[in-house]
Amino acid sequence: MLQKQAKPKPLKKILLFLNNRYKFEIIYNLSLQKMRFGEIKINLENITQQLLTKQLKEMEKDSLIVRKKYNQFPKKVEYSLSVLGRTLVPLIVSMNKWEKTNVKKINIIVKKRLLNSIFDYY
Repeated sequence: MLQKQAKPKPLKKILLFLNNRYKFEIIYNLSLQKMRFGEIKINLENITQQLLTKQLKEMEKDSLIVRKKYNQFPKKVEYSLSVLGRTLVPLIVSMNKWEKTNVKKINIIVKKRLLNSIFDYY
């Protein structure tokens, strides 16, 4: 009996790799300039210090960002995109352009989704 080969699943690996919205936002912010932890946190709304720390550690482990520690007082750590992380910048720029082009439609859909979720509760 012949076994069926699994069909390739487009985007599966990148979505697994960049598994939440904060990673996209971190890449976008670091594409603009090197940043310290506090600067990244200010640019990401509604992220806890604990979650940001976790995301940065994962991204460093996955070779998307570089963490540079300076031997000085007070302690200073800067984050920047790695070579692999910089390869994602065109994708992020393209997504940003798509969002700007479709912002009105997106806002309407998000509003409907929020309203529906409120009614789903009751």
